[in-house]
Amino acid sequence: MVFAIMGLMLALASPRIQNALPGFELRTAARELAAAMRETRARAVRTGDPVGLVLDLSAGRYSIGTGGESRKLPGDLEFEVTTTQEDIDAERRRARFRFYPDGTALGGGVTLKQGDSAYRVDIDWMTGRVQLRE
Repeated sequence: MVFAIMGLMLALASPRIQNALPGFELRTAARELAAAMRETRARAVRTGDPVGLVLDLSAGRYSIGTGGESRKLPGDLEFEVTTTQEDIDAERRRARFRFYPDGTALGGGVTLKQGDSAYRVDIDWMTGRVQLRE
């Protein structure tokens, strides 16, 4: 009897869990990208050299620095990018965000979208501070 009740509860809860998953994936991807940008900034300050984060918009992947390991963002996302013209490679659908040894950046940001939901990762050009907004 207990197993039957548990099975019924699981069957009823399953669609709700699946409906919540896309929002969870979007939030996770936005947090991961913001953390990667903060890591990029910290690496530039630590090494004393400019460091960039390259975002592959087609594959939903990013890498930090030259020859850095490519990491996949969770979920099937759409991106809107704001950065300098020279840091956008429209042909290869890539964007670069650069941070400098003094902690500053060129600014810009990325909006991650999934359905009707969106998160924005902003980079302040003057301070290099990375903020995540819903």
